[in-house]
Amino acid sequence: GLFVKQGCMKGIVEIELFKSPENILITREIYVENNASVWFINGKPATLKTVEEQIAALNIQVDNLCQFLPQDKVGEFANLSKTELLEATEKSIGSPEMYQFHCELKNFREKQRELENLCREKATSLEKVKQRVERYKQDVERYHECKRHVDLIEMLERKRPWVEYENVREQHEEVKQCRNQVKKELKRLREMQAPWRRRIQEAEENLNNLDMKTRDNTTEMRTISQKCKEKQDALEMKDKQIEEINQAFRMKKDEETNRQKEIHQTQKIIEEWQNELDTMAVCENLQPQIDAVNTELKKLQEEKANIDNDVSDLRAEKNNQEREEKRIIDRLGQLNNIRQMKEEKLKKRFRDTHSALTWLRNNKDKFKRKAFEPMMLEINMKDSRHAKYVENHISSNDLRAFVFECQEDMETFLVE
Repeated sequence: GLFVKQGCMKGIVEIELFKSPENILITREIYVENNASVWFINGKPATLKTVEEQIAALNIQVDNLCQFLPQDKVGEFANLSKTELLEATEKSIGSPEMYQFHCELKNFREKQRELENLCREKATSLEKVKQRVERYKQDVERYHECKRHVDLIEMLERKRPWVEYENVREQHEEVKQCRNQVKKELKRLREMQAPWRRRIQEAEENLNNLDMKTRDNTTEMRTISQKCKEKQDALEMKDKQIEEINQAFRMKKDEETNRQKEIHQTQKIIEEWQNELDTMAVCENLQPQIDAVNTELKKLQEEKANIDNDVSDLRAEKNNQEREEKRIIDRLGQLNNIRQMKEEKLKKRFRDTHSALTWLRNNKDKFKRKAFEPMMLEINMKDSRHAKYVENHISSNDLRAFVFECQEDMETFLVE
């Protein structure tokens, strides 16, 4: 595809070779898309192997530098040895048989050298064999002498088992007597150790029983401890409920005291009004005023009841807010403690990061926008068991990295 003009999809190369009675026209089409070539001989499709066979039949040797010398092969041609240059010349100007005869001649000369070397080796081997035969004569004499000594040794070897048997038999008798004495001694020691063995067996049985009892007691203690813990948790929950009920009771008691005071004051007002009515003369014209006063009194009582309800709601809301405030304060305290622990851990493991954190807190006025502290100080898990998943998914470098909202603040931080 590199030989095709840029922008074209394919390129065509056509060569006409002289051959009697009809010339050969070889065409090659090169496609850029799949970097493939298609060959044609006299306009008919053909394979690369067929094209090479046709070229070889015309004694055209493209690889022979004496016949076809491209510009990029001039250096290689200059480096050819005399032998390689001779072979290339034979292939170029001579018939194919000439090069084959030359190759056969070289092979025959190589075989001649090998046969000459083999002949010299055989002659050397023959001389060595003659010398070896002379040495063997002396070896044969030594062999016969050795054979006599071996026969003597064999006769002595046949006698040696009887001597060894006699020695072993005497040793056997001695060992047998020692064994009998050791058996007697062993029997006596076993009889002496029998009471101790019984005691040891009894002690082992007692130890096994104690181990079983210890395991049972341990299991029972664990069960009792678990039950005690559950009872203690339930008792603490009941104490909290009792405390809440006592607080609600005190609130109700205060409300009831205030209500009784208001009722007592209202009763006094009614008694005063009643006394005023008793002292006044009976008159039909006072009845509308009495009705108006009673109506006004009912309105006041209704307003009082509404105010009491509002006060109760406000008190309950105030208590809820106080409890929520206490819970938030406790939570903030826990978070501050956790943050301090994280900072201590950061200071021990990454002292440079902790120094940078201290500098950031003391120089926040140098930044144009908000600068965030490391992620490990900002993230707080509601459940500590989930912290390991965050640590596994976020690398250590990211957890202790500082975050800035603008590039200029980050550069300022890095410079400092």
